[in-house]
Amino acid sequence: MEHAYSIIQFREPLNVWRPSENHTEQEAIEINIIKLLLRSYYNIVRKNIKDYVPKAIMYFLVIMTSLHLFICSF
Repeated sequence: MEHAYSIIQFREPLNVWRPSENHTEQEAIEINIIKLLLRSYYNIVRKNIKDYVPKAIMYFLVIMTSLHLFICSF
């Protein structure tokens, strides 16, 4: 059986946008607010992951232990 392979062609990449050095006061405030919001968001996500990992490990340990005990009881 022959396989038909297609060639993937990518378009020209977009021009890289560089941040301008000259910001208005309003833009500087908005940039700082966005940075603070992103930092806060990532801190919340990091905390949630740190909280969920031990719970997930314990969940699977309990499930596998109970499954093993159930199988060994026969």
